Amino acid sequence: MVWVVLLSLLCYLVLFLCRHSAHRGVFLSITILIYLLMGEMHMVDTVTWHKMRGENLTSPHWDWDAGPFPSRGRRLPPGPRAGTGWRRGGEPGHLGSLPSSGRGEGSSGWSGGAGGQDSWVLSPVVPGCPTLGLSLSLSVAGAQMIVAMKAVSLGFDLDRGELPAVPSPVEFMGYIYFVGTAIFGPWNRFRCYLQAVESRALSLPWLRKVSRSLLLSVVCLLISTCIAPYLFSYFIPLYGYWQLRKWLRAYESAISFHFSSYFVGFLSEATATLAGAGFTEEKDNLKWDLTVSRPLNVELPRSMVEVVTSWNLPMSSWLNSYVFKNSLQLGTFSAVIVTYAASALLHGLSFHLAAVLLSLGFITYVEHVLRKRLSVIFDACLLSKRCPPGCPHRHNTNLWVRLLNLLFGALAVFHLAYLGSLFDIDADDTVEEQGYGMSYTIYKWSELSWASHWVTFGCWVFYRLIG
Repeated sequence: MVWVVLLSLLCYLVLFLCRHSAHRGVFLSITILIYLLMGEMHMVDTVTWHKMRGENLTSPHWDWDAGPFPSRGRRLPPGPRAGTGWRRGGEPGHLGSLPSSGRGEGSSGWSGGAGGQDSWVLSPVVPGCPTLGLSLSLSVAGAQMIVAMKAVSLGFDLDRGELPAVPSPVEFMGYIYFVGTAIFGPWNRFRCYLQAVESRALSLPWLRKVSRSLLLSVVCLLISTCIAPYLFSYFIPLYGYWQLRKWLRAYESAISFHFSSYFVGFLSEATATLAGAGFTEEKDNLKWDLTVSRPLNVELPRSMVEVVTSWNLPMSSWLNSYVFKNSLQLGTFSAVIVTYAASALLHGLSFHLAAVLLSLGFITYVEHVLRKRLSVIFDACLLSKRCPPGCPHRHNTNLWVRLLNLLFGALAVFHLAYLGSLFDIDADDTVEEQGYGMSYTIYKWSELSWASHWVTFGCWVFYRLIG
């Protein structure tokens, strides 16, 4: 946790020294960038740094007697252990949010058990399922990412005149360490924090929102740990050639990773709402409507653009407001790459996360320009984002338009399975603890013949040909 405190103190020092500058957001961004790069490259070796940050976090992975993954463990015998209890310890694991997060080095989210730390682990035993190893200790990596996002947004909001003056040290630290968002997130603006501390009366809608978010978080946890890893071996038995089995296994890994991220997202909704944040107010109408992710838009997507915006709405808003828009002067493609690079840096400098996020940048850009070109050629609603009601396109509800959009949606699911294959639920324990390196990433994608990258390249060639 000392790394989070040091970062917050450093950010306020820079903010105070640059209080009369018109580029406070830029100075804060450079400070955070140097801080992270120094930690990754100079202070300690990579594995130790990530452990000190709490990044190798115990997540809702399988926690079997002989190891955390189903192919290397033994089923728990029935009997007195089939209950819920607390145990001391924990194993290095990972959980994150994308462009948030995954079971690997550089992910943000839960922490505990890393670097030999003691941690309390809740181990509910579900009949027919392995125990769930879920660390309840503080997430240093996730907290560090939230500190960085809050500080940068505060600096740019001051530059844009959205805030009247630099907050006092007490206000700044209160915002940075706001109890509802300090551990799990999500990111919120300084003015939202000020509204939250004013407090609102408890109400039935507030209770419904908290209860719904907590219930959905538990459901996502169970799907991630008890259903997704066995999706095509037990629940939907499918058999076929080796190539088909590899893709089905990749899809299982992707689904498990997705729902572990939704779990953290819904949990962060609950904690933020409990603390009095996450509402909108119109006149006398108060709505507790904080939304962190939209799982249906990810699992049944219209496009990859919809996937990356629905994965983590607050972070998507932050990246769009403070990275993408500030980088547009470099050109659209460069701004997209800079945005995904910033996301990779916030999640930690790990090769597999950088590879996934930068691949997402290329995939979403090619998909966007291709569908934009097709929508112009056919005068149809084929854009990456749904057209608003009454759009000027001539063709919007035709069968062939629906089929083309469905085809692009299936292509997005294909990309998600390919990218999610890196978060392999059967990965070796040592590999997962130390992070998925370059050799592991290349091995996993070469197993799938680099299919997603080749398809993206083919789409880009087709886009150029029809231009």
